[in-house]
Amino acid sequence: MRRLLAAYSIDSLGSGLWFPFALIFFTRAQGQTLQSAGLAMTVGSVLALAVGLLSGGIIDRIGPLRLIVGGNVVRACVFATYPFVDSFWHMAVGTFLIFAADRVFWSANVPLLSAFLNGRTVDKLLGTATMLQTAGLGIGAAAASLLAGSVTGLHWIAWANAISFALAAVVVVGLKVGRTGVEIPEAEVLRGHVWRDRPFLQLSLTQVLLTLAGSSFVIILPLVALDVFRGPQWLPSAAIVLGNVAIVALQRPVIAFASRWSRGSALLIAVPFYVVAFIVLATGGPGWATAAVVVLVLGASLLGAVAEVLANTLMTAAANSAAPAHLRGRYSALFQTAWGSADAIAPVVFTALLTIGNQALWIVLALTTLAAVPLLIRLRRRLPPAALLTAGE
Repeated sequence: MRRLLAAYSIDSLGSGLWFPFALIFFTRAQGQTLQSAGLAMTVGSVLALAVGLLSGGIIDRIGPLRLIVGGNVVRACVFATYPFVDSFWHMAVGTFLIFAADRVFWSANVPLLSAFLNGRTVDKLLGTATMLQTAGLGIGAAAASLLAGSVTGLHWIAWANAISFALAAVVVVGLKVGRTGVEIPEAEVLRGHVWRDRPFLQLSLTQVLLTLAGSSFVIILPLVALDVFRGPQWLPSAAIVLGNVAIVALQRPVIAFASRWSRGSALLIAVPFYVVAFIVLATGGPGWATAAVVVLVLGASLLGAVAEVLANTLMTAAANSAAPAHLRGRYSALFQTAWGSADAIAPVVFTALLTIGNQALWIVLALTTLAAVPLLIRLRRRLPPAALLTAGE
C-alpha cells in the first residue's frame, strides 16, 4: 500500500509540473496560438476517451495493476518528446496519447484500491491518497514556476515530467495485490449493465459538471492571472501551492467530518464554495492593483480547494460503492470517462469563453456548477444506499 501511495505522489508531482503550464508551454515555448493549443488539447483528449472507456473490460478480467504501470510508461515517453512539438497535429497526437494513458491509469485506480478496503474506509484511503497527490502537485507547480520564465525552462518542465512518470511506473512494478480480475458471466457482459444503470449515468454527468469547476483553477486560472489580471509571474504557482496546502491540511479533518453525513449531503456543501470562487473571479480585471489581484486569485483558489476536498474524494468513493463488485472496472472506466470528458472539453470551452470576456468565463462556470445541485438531490433517492446515502460506516 505504501508503494502505491508513493506512486500516486510521484504521479501528481508530474501533473503539478505540467497541467498548470500546459497552455503556457504550447503558446510561449512552442509558438502556438492560444486557440490552436486549446483546440489541439481538446481534440486529442476527446479521441482518448474511447480508450479509457474500453479499458474497463480489461480491468475486470486481468486486474488493474498492469494498466497502471503501462499508463505511466506511455506518459513518460510522450512527455520526453514534447519539446519537439511544432504543429497542431503534433500537439493533438501527444495529447491523445497522454490522455489515453491517463484515462486508463485512473480507471484502474479505484478498483485497485478496492482490493484493499471497502465501505467508508475507501473514503479515508482516497483522502490519504488525495493528500499525498496534492502535496506532489503543489511541489511540482512550485518547482515548475522556477523554470516557466524561459523556453529552455519550459522544456525542462516536460522532461522532468517524463522522469516522474517513469519513476512512478518503476515503484509499482511487482506490487503484490493478489488477483483483482474477476470472471464475468457472458450474459452480464452482453446486457451492458453499466449503460442500463441510469442513476449511475446521472452520477457520471454530475461528475462532468464538478470536474469542469475544479479543473478551471488549474487549466485557465493561471493564464487569466497573467494575461487578463496582469498579475506577477509567480502568482499562478502561488495560487496552486496555496490551494494544495489547503487540500493537504483539510483533507483528513474534512473527510472525518463528512463521515457523519451522507456523501450526498457533503457533496451539496461543495457547490457553494465553487460558485462563490467564480463570482469573485468574475469581478477581476486588468485595471486592478497588483496587491488586489493577488488577494483575488489566492482567495478564489482557497475557496476552490475547500470544494475539491469534498467533491473529488466523495464522488470517486460514491461511484465505486455504486458499482457491482464484478463490474467495477467497467463502472470505473465509465466514471473516469466522464471525468476525462470534462478535462477534454475544458481547454476549448475555457479559451472560447475567455475570448468573450473574463466575466463570461466565470459566470458560465458558476451556472454549470449550480446545475449539479438538482442532480445530486435526485441521486440521493435513486442510487444504492452505499453510494450517496451512507453515513458513519
